[in-house]
Amino acid sequence: MSTTGSPELNELLREMKAGYRLERTGGGHYRIIDSNGRYVEHNDKVVSLSGTAHGGSTLNNMRAQLKNAGVLKGEPRRPARPVTPEGQAVAKERMRQATAERNRLQQERADSLYRRLEKLLGKVGGLEGPGMARDLSLVGSEYTHNRNGHEPRTPDLMYNSIYRVLRKEPIAVEYNEIWNELAGQLEQADDLVEEWFRLVRHARGLPDEVVVDVGAGDEDWPFTVELIPYEALMVDHDYQRPVPWPFVRKHAATFDPTLVGTIDVAQRRRGAVYAIMDGQLRYEMCRLVGKKAIWCSVYSGMDKQQEARFFLHKNRDKKAIHPFYTFRARIAAGDPDALAIKEIVEEYGYEVTWQAAKPDSPQNISAIAALEEAFNRRSDELGEDDCLRPTLRVLKRSTWGMHFGQNHILIRALAIIFEQYTEEGVGVGRLQDTLRKTAPEMYVNRAREASRHHSTNAAWNLARLIVDDYNRGLPRAEKLERL
Repeated sequence: MSTTGSPELNELLREMKAGYRLERTGGGHYRIIDSNGRYVEHNDKVVSLSGTAHGGSTLNNMRAQLKNAGVLKGEPRRPARPVTPEGQAVAKERMRQATAERNRLQQERADSLYRRLEKLLGKVGGLEGPGMARDLSLVGSEYTHNRNGHEPRTPDLMYNSIYRVLRKEPIAVEYNEIWNELAGQLEQADDLVEEWFRLVRHARGLPDEVVVDVGAGDEDWPFTVELIPYEALMVDHDYQRPVPWPFVRKHAATFDPTLVGTIDVAQRRRGAVYAIMDGQLRYEMCRLVGKKAIWCSVYSGMDKQQEARFFLHKNRDKKAIHPFYTFRARIAAGDPDALAIKEIVEEYGYEVTWQAAKPDSPQNISAIAALEEAFNRRSDELGEDDCLRPTLRVLKRSTWGMHFGQNHILIRALAIIFEQYTEEGVGVGRLQDTLRKTAPEMYVNRAREASRHHSTNAAWNLARLIVDDYNRGLPRAEKLERL
């Protein structure tokens, strides 16, 4: 008969008759299965035993249930009830419901674990990033060897488990506990990024310091040039953009080492952790072709904000960078305008992202330049009241979840309206009703068509269209002056 981690529950097990065994159900609970493979019931309910009971009424109640169910030694077995077709149907339906509920709980745990790991590992390349499953299997295996209460697991077993996590499939309870404990360790770390790479190095058997100090270098330059192994390099996705893998693979196929030069890195922990500030794509190309180390210009004494500002200055004029990653880097660098825009956007339930809004993500706003323009427009002479707040307030109450509901032309048009008439001068309720009557996509298309015919700004044309619809049916004294 199997045992548990609870002395009290183990004592109950020793009191049970032969042929009974336990099945762990999660949450520290167990069910009892008889010699015929059926769950033991009491009062038409499956008996559930708590593995965390420590004496008292809970333990007494469990013993009473087992006694009444005829499970304990010395108690007569309950006579089997005659099975009728109706009883079979009821039992089958009960089993179906129990199975469906078990499957639902298992899937709920699988989805929760995936979201937790994806959120944590997003800063180090993402849960589904290249090589992440392999690193997780090594880290998870190392974790089970160093923590009491877990049977040591080999990397291949942990890899099979994390592969199921990536597919959002249920995994065994003990593996679920291991991954959640590991996630908790990362959440409690002072610096998640450094803690993750520390775990990876230890799991790979690498020393804490893998780079030899070559000295301060020429005092006329703020960096030294060193050949650094890949194990010491990391990418901080708080300000770095995702890797465009088709581009990287294409150029790796025609790799020329004479064109690599040096990449720029910041030394976060002496001789052990280096954050890539510029050169992430060259780093990935070299790794694809089998290089073990790469020449780096190493900057010391930087904090994360300074790294992000360095990234901005190096990439500002590069064509490939998406405005969202520039904006995110400004957030990491502590730019006050970017922080204020992010705060306002989130205040109204929206999210700044690189993806446009979709039915399953109506909160997305990818029109970053339009948000900045609305923020910079002021509706008062002192320049204190930005036009972004009233714009988002009106959109939230009128176009939320609609196609083109957060379109950049619509955001700019509303900002123009609030700049020209002020929030107090516009009947916000009427403005919301006006927007609800016409699909945002139709408004935007009409504004674009007017721009093609009159060579005027689409946002101004849309502002005029909205004001015209707003004025329709109002007394002359209440109408807004036409733009």
